[in-house]
Amino acid sequence: MLRAAINPLGLDASRTLVAADPAGAWLGSGQLSRLQRAPWQRPQPPQPPAAPAFELRSLVVAPDRRGEGIGSALVRGLLDMARAEVGGTAAGEAEVFLTTTAGLAPFYSRAGAFGRCALSEAPPLLAAEVAVGTLVAALVARDALVVMRRRLSL
Repeated sequence: MLRAAINPLGLDASRTLVAADPAGAWLGSGQLSRLQRAPWQRPQPPQPPAAPAFELRSLVVAPDRRGEGIGSALVRGLLDMARAEVGGTAAGEAEVFLTTTAGLAPFYSRAGAFGRCALSEAPPLLAAEVAVGTLVAALVARDALVVMRRRLSL
């Protein structure tokens, strides 16, 4: 993860999807985290509850296996995890956010139909993380950080 300049903080093995070859060698992995709404975002009755929000994070594929569809398969698998998690709720939809560098944004647009969104559209706790990540992305990746979102209808 560190070699790929992925933020290792907050990793949760129980929410991580791993791709491996038939011999069991690691090919790539990614994580889906449930985003908690900030207390000031909780709707007051009679408003309906907000759609569940997730963050697709820490997606990385072995450098020598990139371009083989592994990353796209991981994105689809993580979106399926989000659907399964909220499938039994009355919400009927969910939002999946991610942060990435501007250079990688086209991959996520193709792989999972993510579109760029304004930072103000992201849950506040993710927006705070992005504020710090923007500086790190500029220094480490020499690229701009962007926020992307995908709405899932269930």
